[in-house]
Amino acid sequence: MLCFSVLTHIAVSLFLSGIITLVSRTANSFQGPFMAKRVELDIAYPVPMSA
Repeated sequence: MLCFSVLTHIAVSLFLSGIITLVSRTANSFQGPFMAKRVELDIAYPVPMSA
């Protein structure tokens, strides 16, 4: 019974880490184009630094 409990905990841990990885990669795929656009605009129209 103890072995089944340990295997269940390992399986749940792997499942949750997979879900977290999937959410993280999905968020990065959405944020990438938005960040690229901001960087392009910042290069095209730089903000002058105050002295």
